[in-house]
Amino acid sequence: MATTLTSTLLHVAGYGLIAGSRSMSAPALFSRAAARHPQRLAGTPFEVLTSARAQQVLTIAAVGELVGDKLPFTPSRLDPFPLGGRIGSGAIIGAALCRAAGQSVIWGGLVGGVTAVLGAWLGYTWRTLAAKQLHLPSPVSGVIEDAVVILAGRQVAGL
Repeated sequence: MATTLTSTLLHVAGYGLIAGSRSMSAPALFSRAAARHPQRLAGTPFEVLTSARAQQVLTIAAVGELVGDKLPFTPSRLDPFPLGGRIGSGAIIGAALCRAAGQSVIWGGLVGGVTAVLGAWLGYTWRTLAAKQLHLPSPVSGVIEDAVVILAGRQVAGL
């Protein structure tokens, strides 16, 4: 059982890192993956994530975030409100994933939230170093980060 919990929490950590970088990408990807086996979340508060409507809304929100991230007035992901959204995203997806796997939603939420903080910090560090060391404009480093999030996210979600 511990191996199963460990494996599930590693999966949660993957989603958490994605949520830290792009808060809406994690739920959009999870929703698509969860829709493959909706019975795993049937009768739970997370069941809504398996619906076609949720997939559409979350995908639109994720695309909007990819665009909004490049705007000059977008606040830092480490500011309290954006960071809180990333933590919430990671925690909700972590709890839902653990529920679907028959594991502790508490552990899922904690691991998802904590790894979202780590993902936010890693993304911020990448963008800062890309600007200072590589002299990349923020939108360019943001597009590179987007590509990493999309590729890694598809891998984590099994898509």
